[in-house]
Amino acid sequence: MAKFGNIISADLTSESADELKNFYGVVIGWQFSEVAMGNETHKYNDYSALDSDGAQVGGVCHKRGFNSDQPGGWMVYFNVENVRNSIDACEKSGGAIVKQVSGEDGTPVFAVLKDPEGNNFAVISQPD
Repeated sequence: MAKFGNIISADLTSESADELKNFYGVVIGWQFSEVAMGNETHKYNDYSALDSDGAQVGGVCHKRGFNSDQPGGWMVYFNVENVRNSIDACEKSGGAIVKQVSGEDGTPVFAVLKDPEGNNFAVISQPD
């Protein structure tokens, strides 16, 4: 597992996910596995990017459904010890919350944040 503070993934959100999946497959050498998305009336696939050992290293996602309000482009995900603490620290340090996803108990499990200069990044907790 990744240590706290490490980059654990990078996802690309785009209107052209299918085409970009093919582009990065050729340029980077990634293989992809499909991730079922959508609902009963509108199903589609996003893609997990896999390295040469088959480990997930990122993803290519459509800018729709769950990702419709995600900023387009690359999103870097950092592993943090506590998502709530990172959200609070971000706001206190001049940043902002773009999107927060909470578990059933209301505890934030994932957040897209914006630094004081306007750069987006995500925090998630993946302990050992």
